[in-house]
Amino acid sequence: RLTLRHQQDLGDGWSLNLEGSYVSDPTFLEQFYQSEFDTEKEHETSAYLKHQGETDALTFLGKFSLFDFTATADQVDDQFTTEKKPEAKYWRIGDSILDVFTYYSESGVANLRTDITNYTPIQLGVLPSYLGPPASMVPPNMKIRDYYRALGWTTSDVLRGDTRQELDLPLDLGDLKVTPYVTGRVTAYDDAFPDTESGNTTRLWGQVGLRASMQFWKVYDDVQSTFFNLNGMRHIIEPQFVVFETGTSVDRTELQPFDYDVEGISGASGVQFAVNQRWQTKRGGPGQWRTVDWL
Repeated sequence: RLTLRHQQDLGDGWSLNLEGSYVSDPTFLEQFYQSEFDTEKEHETSAYLKHQGETDALTFLGKFSLFDFTATADQVDDQFTTEKKPEAKYWRIGDSILDVFTYYSESGVANLRTDITNYTPIQLGVLPSYLGPPASMVPPNMKIRDYYRALGWTTSDVLRGDTRQELDLPLDLGDLKVTPYVTGRVTAYDDAFPDTESGNTTRLWGQVGLRASMQFWKVYDDVQSTFFNLNGMRHIIEPQFVVFETGTSVDRTELQPFDYDVEGISGASGVQFAVNQRWQTKRGGPGQWRTVDWL
């Protein structure tokens, strides 16, 4: 195995990340480097160039795989990686409009290719009960790549254009923060899914919703512990409420999943309620106290 990584600050908001990775055998890392297999990021050969402004960012990504299998635990259920040859994206994050609305956008174009594991489950030493879908459905003696292609997946290049726009209306109602929002997404491909069909695919996706939260806390100055390094304690409680309605012209099950944050977004609607809690303390000593999250 060989892994090389380099990060370079180019100045004027530009940065460059380079990575090269090669693994000779699909079971090597799991057998000899179990911790790395369980926790590491995807092993890839890539170049990532980014320009970061105050509220915008421009990125260019070239991403390839030098081997025909996956090499991290997070990819076991998928048994494929997505090559980007290349991908260009532009973000605008938190722009203020008329000091009333907040605007977010994300747009990109990419040339994509799905690189599917070219081994059978028996060769990988995994049982269907160990895997999740879709890999759990592959017959033990069938190459995973052949199975996915039989489902209509393509291993050819696919050109994808994608844009997401969101407009928020943040409101303070006393201690309650309420944000109605509307967001829309258009994703177009120069290919049809499944691969046996001709033509192209365009998906329209939209969502309207409301996010609400409030925060209250209590400070306990008498909490002290040398063992836990506690110097006072602040308990923060944050109830959150979200309701949303979503519509889509193409269900995610009809798309080949190049990126789960694009093809994998759901057309579901629903309600969510949560209560988040944090316990904070101070550390650093006189003249250098800082607040840190303890739990």
